[in-house]
Amino acid sequence: MLSALRKWGDRKPYPCDCADLATELNDLRHAVKSPAPDRWLYSTTLRITSRLTTMVRERLVKARRLAILLGEFVLSLEPFDLDATGADPRPVDAADLPELAWTLYYPDEVDLDVPGIEVPSEVLLIDREPGGVAGAWSDRVHSPGGLMHLRVTGRGRAGRACAPTWIRLLHLPGFAEARAGDIPTLRVPIPTCQATYAGTIEVPEGAFVDA
Repeated sequence: MLSALRKWGDRKPYPCDCADLATELNDLRHAVKSPAPDRWLYSTTLRITSRLTTMVRERLVKARRLAILLGEFVLSLEPFDLDATGADPRPVDAADLPELAWTLYYPDEVDLDVPGIEVPSEVLLIDREPGGVAGAWSDRVHSPGGLMHLRVTGRGRAGRACAPTWIRLLHLPGFAEARAGDIPTLRVPIPTCQATYAGTIEVPEGAFVDA
């Protein structure tokens, strides 16, 4: 990294609309041409890189919204267990499900009730949302609006697995809602593997006889 900075030292700093950041870039440009301490160069580079990354991401979000009409919402996954009868849901902390994850899918072009292709990362921006519902998994999501299918995996506690669960989302907010400043929270109850198996019985292995 430091070698690359020294090669860059004779170039002009990249234009920036942030005055103090431009000053730091100028200082760094002059420093790499002199025997400045490597530790200072490294820490300064990390600080500038972090700030530039944040600026680029903010601009990317705005640019993508305008270019492809992304909507914005908060997705709150709220896991729950069931008692032995399968009738009494009990909240579960998402932290207890270490592999909990989700993906978003477009509807199939022929049958809208069936998931189609996965929404690509180019049109899906996800940031963890602090301060959401207690015990829930909360993400701030920028995505296309309309009908979507949500696939949730990792619903089991450590050492236990089960099939993904699919949830049809009838209408995600689009660009019009985002432009108006309307950022809804979509609260989605998610059955854990325990809830999926609640009330079921184990069938012993062996030959099946159709009577």
